[in-house]
Amino acid sequence: MKPTVSIDQCFILFLEHGKPTPSDDELCVLERLRLFALELAIPSHTLDLPLLQTNNVAAVLQTAIGAAKSRGFPKVLIAGGSLEKDVTVIAMNGLAEGFDVFLLGDTFVQPDSSYSNLYWNRLIQAGVVPTTLVQMIAEWIASDADAAKSQKIKTNAERFELIENY
Repeated sequence: MKPTVSIDQCFILFLEHGKPTPSDDELCVLERLRLFALELAIPSHTLDLPLLQTNNVAAVLQTAIGAAKSRGFPKVLIAGGSLEKDVTVIAMNGLAEGFDVFLLGDTFVQPDSSYSNLYWNRLIQAGVVPTTLVQMIAEWIASDADAAKSQKIKTNAERFELIENY
């Protein structure tokens, strides 16, 4: 796997627990990321959760993973959801389907338990790449040889308040 990730290789899988409720002052990070993705035409799919309460988990996962697979994207970025429930299950299934899976750790709910390291260690052991939204955007900016495209990524990331003065 190349050390940096190009924006052209990515598919974003948004995990949602109902409609987000942004504060009066700002949109939540997932909504800002969704607007950023729309502006830059980054392919994405939204999966309504909670996944583990769904009657047919396998079918739901196939729908989500199939959306990325049918478009030929090798890398899936997971944003939103809950680490101890949805994120782990989806990430493992993405790996099994042959994707490079990246977790945007600052976009989902972290468990409030002493078991948090167990989830992360298991995911890393399996091959999932943990990162942050800021780090992923920095890689997109740095990995694109097209200066105008890199500038567009940077400008929109700042516009949607995903990075500051990068």
